[in-house]
Amino acid sequence: MRRFLKYVLFLLTALLLIMAALDILYTAVYESAAPRTKFGLLRASKGKQIDYVFVGSSRVENGVVPGVIAQKTGKSALNLGFQAAKMEDILTLVKLLRAYDIKARTVCIQVDYNFDVTGRSIALPFEMAPFIRDNEVTRNYYQDQENFFGLYYAPFYRYNVFDHKIGLREVVMTVLKGNRTSIPDGGYAPPTRKDTIGTKYALPKRISRYNRTFEAIDMFCRANEINVVYYCAPFWHQTQNLGYIKKLKEKIPGLMDYSGAITDPAMFNNNAHLNDAGARHFTQLMIRDLEARP
Repeated sequence: MRRFLKYVLFLLTALLLIMAALDILYTAVYESAAPRTKFGLLRASKGKQIDYVFVGSSRVENGVVPGVIAQKTGKSALNLGFQAAKMEDILTLVKLLRAYDIKARTVCIQVDYNFDVTGRSIALPFEMAPFIRDNEVTRNYYQDQENFFGLYYAPFYRYNVFDHKIGLREVVMTVLKGNRTSIPDGGYAPPTRKDTIGTKYALPKRISRYNRTFEAIDMFCRANEINVVYYCAPFWHQTQNLGYIKKLKEKIPGLMDYSGAITDPAMFNNNAHLNDAGARHFTQLMIRDLEARP
């Protein structure tokens, strides 16, 4: 019996050491390689000075072109739009600008129906996972997850949980790519497939009286002297319940409203997302207004 227990203990110890070694190896690969994810791009911007940082969901990722801003103004821009990002994600990203010492002259935050949406981004949780121990902000993002203890403390657990995104295949691809980044044009990404525009797409009929997370974002920006601009990107003009944006402007005085700024259907990929031509046109409209601000 004693020999059996020793054998089991030996196997468990060996397994733990292997998991710890793999954890160190995977993390070292992600930390040293050129960014292949949007979060990697954010992290690679440590200590940099950036004129404009855009934060939000895919309506940012597909809608703001840093290259156009550089061409028109000679200024730098970073697109931190994440697929399906919610207010909690935006709060985390804004805090990470400070945690990574990224000095942004202006932070532009996209606010629309996400004022009434809860949850998390579909991309940020796994993109951030290799760097969960970077700082208090990355740690706290997972704090309310049921498997937080495993994600933060158990070696290799997070790579197992997100194996389909940051597992062996992605590690190999990262190594093979070397110093070649997979994130072009400052984080901008046009839609990858053609969608449809329809009259049934609708914004919420009602708006919440209060959004605690939005208030936390605003308070954090004020406390840290971050020059923040809130804006709403274009919607196709036949989208239902567009009056929601008028109600949103009552909640956020000074909201830059571009919800109806583009009416040409040829510039939309669907009701809520611009195509490449639309994104380039919208970026020119917005940067013109941003540059005119005192």
